[in-house]
Amino acid sequence: MFLDRKKPVIAPEGLWKDVPELASRLTYPTRAIDALQRIQIQGGKRTLSIVAFPGHQGATVLNNVYIVTSPEGFTVVHTGDQWDEDQPGSDLDWLSNISRTHKVDMLFPNIWTKHLDRIVRGVNPAVVVTGHENEMMHTVDHREDYTQSYTRMHGIPYPTVIMTWGESWHYQPVPKR
Repeated sequence: MFLDRKKPVIAPEGLWKDVPELASRLTYPTRAIDALQRIQIQGGKRTLSIVAFPGHQGATVLNNVYIVTSPEGFTVVHTGDQWDEDQPGSDLDWLSNISRTHKVDMLFPNIWTKHLDRIVRGVNPAVVVTGHENEMMHTVDHREDYTQSYTRMHGIPYPTVIMTWGESWHYQPVPKR
């Protein structure tokens, strides 16, 4: 629907590469810690800023961590299925320092990511909206209950929203000073 309306669709590199007519219409952000890209929206009158941080899910699966800033200056970070080992040169090095270069309004982390507390503190968002609770694509024996999500967030001093499938929540950003 977005493509039919001539709106940009941002996708991970290589997604639908086997469908050239579709792939040629997608925007693939450069995967790098400092590669800020501006995507034109609404006929080129406004821009969306995107950084596609080079994250991982384990040692071999690439997983972009996106920072997206709206034309109004609202910034979100989505970690996807980020999970990397804690070792020198790991993703944790840059994940835990995002707030040094970006003011983040909302963080969408995978609740099960390793070192969640360090990542949340390093991003320093105004609010955290967790994800991946009770993942419906997992087998029933691996669908964790919501109590575990609250336990994982316990002691992390940030406003947090833990939602279930089908819920909605309206966020009213605090005016920037």
